[in-house]
Amino acid sequence: MNTVSKKHIFFTGLMLFSLFFGAGNLIFPPMLGQ
Repeated sequence: MNTVSKKHIFFTGLMLFSLFFGAGNLIFPPMLGQ
């Protein structure tokens, strides 16, 4: 891990985003709705 490309960071962020959105899909909408 000497040089991490932006594409790797982008895919990692996208994976975490989809993971949190998939897992917390029942949690975040009520919070955003208030």
